[in-house]
Amino acid sequence: MPRLGEILIADGLVSADQVEQALRAQVVWGGRLGTNLVELHCIDLDGVAAAIGKQRGLPAALARHFEAADPAVQAQLPALIAARWACVPLRRFGEDARLAIAAIDPLGAEARVVIAETYGIDPALVVVALAAELRIKYHLEAVYKIQRPARFLRSRGQSIPPFPLFEADAISEADDELSIPITIDEDDEPSAPVEPAEPLDIDLAGLADEASQPSVQPAGRDRRRYVPTLGEAEDVAPEAALGRIAIRRVAVVPRTASEALDGDEPLTLDTATRAIRRSKDRDKVAELVIEAIEQFAPTCEAAVLLVVRGGVATGWKAFSRSDSATAEISVPLDQPGLVPKAIEANAVIRAHASDLSPIDRLLLAALDRADGDLAVAPVAIASRVLCAIAVATSRDADLGPLDAIVTACGTAFARLIRDASR
Repeated sequence: MPRLGEILIADGLVSADQVEQALRAQVVWGGRLGTNLVELHCIDLDGVAAAIGKQRGLPAALARHFEAADPAVQAQLPALIAARWACVPLRRFGEDARLAIAAIDPLGAEARVVIAETYGIDPALVVVALAAELRIKYHLEAVYKIQRPARFLRSRGQSIPPFPLFEADAISEADDELSIPITIDEDDEPSAPVEPAEPLDIDLAGLADEASQPSVQPAGRDRRRYVPTLGEAEDVAPEAALGRIAIRRVAVVPRTASEALDGDEPLTLDTATRAIRRSKDRDKVAELVIEAIEQFAPTCEAAVLLVVRGGVATGWKAFSRSDSATAEISVPLDQPGLVPKAIEANAVIRAHASDLSPIDRLLLAALDRADGDLAVAPVAIASRVLCAIAVATSRDADLGPLDAIVTACGTAFARLIRDASR
């Protein structure tokens, strides 16, 4: 079964170089392949949806289908169900009043049954159409107030920059474990054979007033929401928390890193950093990096792994030794602070709370600290900083093995980026 990138290349919608760049961006930025291709201006959302539908043998939900959506039908589906299966109803259509529902992935039997029961119809009448990840997340927010994570928002006044181009030898680390394969994203490799899709034939007559419809067209730019950064106030409806990805407190699990290795090796800093380097996907890298800091850097009271993307560095994984959860963090890079300084200098930058900029003080507060030091360590690949780790610690405390952990993180991402070129 062809992968999504192969389909797009075969259909002449993108080039092999564009797919390679998007796959590399996916390693660091996250999101699906289609999301990264759209953000890098290689293809539009309808093109991604059509290719995903072709790949999975299901209809594609395009912009015109969302424009024709019936608000009354959408209101019948509880937000919890929409969030659970990442799906948005479109409208009833056909003589048998089938339900067209757009989703990121094909819906399984359980989802179809639950949705059918909500509408009082037979599960066979639920027609699933696939849409691009970005479009589904947009409409989950527009229809159900399920707030998108900062990953799926753009920086104010900026488009997504191209992902850095690396020479092959620049990301080929001298490590004996670089042959470990990466994990393929769900929208890139189907798990079962599929049948050809029939068109999603929705009757567009009798639409409600378009002013009440969620819009994905340029006319909707006045409603565009940007990445909320530290220092910006943002009014969020209470129900929006349903879809918000918080950076949670990570409990100490001493066996996690050693489980990532073969055998029953004792957990040491060496095995922990080796587990980071061997990680098969980006989320595991981040998880093990945060756990290693928590376990082997006792002076670090809290830490957050930030992803540099556009004009912001957005929090990804974090921990705090306090009982308070750490909220999602986005640090603006166009304002004075330790994060942009560390990125520009590609060096660890540190300062005491009394010497911090307003943005830095907000970052320290987000890490649940009012005093002490804030330190920022860049994660670089071939001298290009793609991530950074911000830690809160006591004044002048030794950061211990933070440098070794940061190095392992960079090595892991270098391998994943290299292996993503396929």
